[in-house]
Amino acid sequence: MPPAKTLRGLGLGRGMSFLDVGCGPGYFSIPACGVVGKYGRVLACDVSPVMVKEVRERAFAARGGGISTATPTSPRRGRDSGFRRLSVVRRAANG
Repeated sequence: MPPAKTLRGLGLGRGMSFLDVGCGPGYFSIPACGVVGKYGRVLACDVSPVMVKEVRERAFAARGGGISTATPTSPRRGRDSGFRRLSVVRRAANG
């Protein structure tokens, strides 16, 4: 199923926020920008600065931007330390 159709099927819509943890090159993040529209928000996070740079560049090329990106904030404490809060939010949202 195409990513935008998948996201809509999961209930994502205009004006909503979308968090993509482990975004890679933006397979879901970039289409999510179109689904949430100009009043929505998309945050793409990955442990790899290379992937974050790529998703940022791809989003700009596809839609002129419209995406926020993040990498872990404390690489000295381990690769996942910057995402612990995001993981808790994700688990809470999934029940």
